[in-house]
Amino acid sequence: MRKLVSVGCLLASLNVGLCEGPQAIAVSMCTINQSPKLYNGKMVRVRGTVARAEGLALYVDSKECKTAIALAFPDEEPQIRAPFHLIRDDDFRKFQSYLDAPAANQPKLPPGWGGWGTAHRYCDIQVTVIGKFQAVSEEKALRGRGFGNAGASPFQLTVQSVIDPEAKECASSSPAAK
Repeated sequence: MRKLVSVGCLLASLNVGLCEGPQAIAVSMCTINQSPKLYNGKMVRVRGTVARAEGLALYVDSKECKTAIALAFPDEEPQIRAPFHLIRDDDFRKFQSYLDAPAANQPKLPPGWGGWGTAHRYCDIQVTVIGKFQAVSEEKALRGRGFGNAGASPFQLTVQSVIDPEAKECASSSPAAK
């Protein structure tokens, strides 16, 4: 009987996804910011703009709220333990290509600057992210016991998948482009 149920789930999941794990809760980042405890440890689906610093963060800055969630990729960071693997589908590859694309007119950086100030081709990357949300108190984050760069973020989203990435090219500041 158990084999029959397993085969039935396999066939059903191929067609309609009936045997998937818990469904992600569609929520805005402003709502998460207002009630992080409500979503802590849950699968969520949020849309925002990607910010680059030391690592990646999803953020929203609007009249309603200003918040950021550090992004973690489970298969790329060994310390991240997730009950799922990162889905590397066409949307993920498109998202990754936006992140990796160098600027068309990459400026030459002075010696010793390393990666700081590296120009990117795409400045406005919008994406929907599905993943496991985690939160710590602001106090812990201020003490460096949160997430992201220096443990300074109170929120983290361990990414399972990305959906519908869109990007706009950066405005060039080179004299040739003007």
